[in-house]
Amino acid sequence: MLPVTIPFTSLTTPTVFQAGGVGRCAHWWPFYTSDKWVLSMVQGLAIELHSLPTQTRVPDSAPFDKVKDTLLGEQISLLLKQGVVEQAWPSSRAYVSHMFLRPKSDGTFRPILNL
Repeated sequence: MLPVTIPFTSLTTPTVFQAGGVGRCAHWWPFYTSDKWVLSMVQGLAIELHSLPTQTRVPDSAPFDKVKDTLLGEQISLLLKQGVVEQAWPSSRAYVSHMFLRPKSDGTFRPILNL
């Protein structure tokens, strides 16, 4: 392989997180590896389904306190603003999952979607 200059974003430079970064940079991966499995994985994994999945019951409500409920709402708003998630409307094909917070070492909270 020929030497190539690859753009570098400093880890100390604040950037807005956007999901899907691996796939958006797939064109750079051949410069790092020639492993066919790795190169196919960065393109995305197709899951073959024999039928559409269904949810047989709605999960029980997760207990929240007012403070965590407010923090979770703020996290959801941030994820919506960043384009990481999008608003969905109720449908018979929708899934209902719990979302909760776990503390991070810096004192903030990480939103977790329990699929």
